[in-house]
Amino acid sequence: MNLYLIKNPYYSPYCSAVVCAKNEKSARLIHPDGYEWQNNKKTWNDMSAWCNPENVIVEYLGKARKGMKSGVIEFTFDNS
Repeated sequence: MNLYLIKNPYYSPYCSAVVCAKNEKSARLIHPDGYEWQNNKKTWNDMSAWCNPENVIVEYLGKARKGMKSGVIEFTFDNS
């Protein structure tokens, strides 16, 4: 497992998140609030303001600790 910084290139209350994922492709499919990408509907299951996976900017941060599970570690939220 690896650690990635994921960022939304567009304005959104969800700015970015640090996630644990197997690879960059898997990191793109993680929503900062833990929602799942509904590929058949091409939307997040919450109708969120997060961008589509193909637009997510993904930056590799390093290896995760042994035993860490896939998911969100921390996210930033701008409600201004």
